[in-house]
This record gives sequence, structure tokens and C-alpha cells, in this order.
Amino acid sequence: MSKSVVITGRLIISIDKRSTVSIGDHVVLNSVVSKNSLEARGPVIIKSLSPSARIKIGPETGITSSTISAMIDVTIGARVLIGSGCIITDSDHHIVRPQEGRSRRHLGLPAAEPHHAVMIEDDVFIGARSIVLKGVTIGRGSVIGAGSVVSRNIAPNTIAAGNPCMPVGKVGE
Repeated sequence: MSKSVVITGRLIISIDKRSTVSIGDHVVLNSVVSKNSLEARGPVIIKSLSPSARIKIGPETGITSSTISAMIDVTIGARVLIGSGCIITDSDHHIVRPQEGRSRRHLGLPAAEPHHAVMIEDDVFIGARSIVLKGVTIGRGSVIGAGSVVSRNIAPNTIAAGNPCMPVGKVGE
């Protein structure tokens, strides 16, 4: 871990010993309700799903009671704020085509599953209970409204919200 990482409450780190997790300076990982303006319902969870997984959390980022999981790569930039109850993942976490998965498992092979890196650029705010799905880039300076499901890229300096998450304005307008 880097210097001055602040952990308040519960933190669960579940990583393969061969995967890479890096946490920048002055990151705050919070799961204590008194340290958040809304709430904190559970631990911060950082989880790798494969030996080659990479999770990078940039400096001065704050995360409250959220889950970050990577099969390949999840990168979170500097000064990002992630609200309570968010999920950020680069994986489907299940077999997309059940019949294909069953036959592969029967042969002793891992189930085929598409994975695509997630990139959250610097100075992004992600509202409580949002979900950021595989293959998404959220551009620098953007704001994601609470409860959004981000399944497509969000351009820099964009205010976006909803399910599916769609642009609703520009930061600074």
C-alpha cells in the first residue's frame, strides 16, 4: 500500500497472489456511516478474479462501501469519488451462454466469458449505488448520477444518469 491510505471500517481484499493491486497516496477507503454524508452499508471490497487481474486506484481517491472486481483490468484515476454501494467490474461474473459453459466445465476447462477493461479517468464523481460495467471508460471530470448503470463510454466533463446511463448535461453548464 502507498503512504497515507486511510481505512475506516471494514475492508475486504480478496486477490490472487499473482494479480496486481496498487493503491495511490492519500486514498480513503470508508465503510463507516459517520464518515459519509449519506450512508455506508457494507465493507469496501477489492477483488481479483484471475491471476492476471490488475486493479489500480489513483491518489486522493475516496471509496465508500463499494465493490471493485477485476478479471483483467480496472483502473481508477486520481481524485475520483465513488459513492456508497457502487459496483465496478470488468466481468459478467457468470456464463453468458449456459450451454457453452456446461460443456466446457464438463471437459474440465474454464467457462468462456468476455472481459473488457474498465477505465475511470481523473476527477470523476460516481453517485451512490451506481454500477459500472465491463468495457466502459468514464471520461475525466464527469459526474455519474446515483443509481446509474453505466454500460457505455461517457465522454469527459459529462453529467450522465439513468439505466442505461445517458448524458444529461455538461459539467460547468
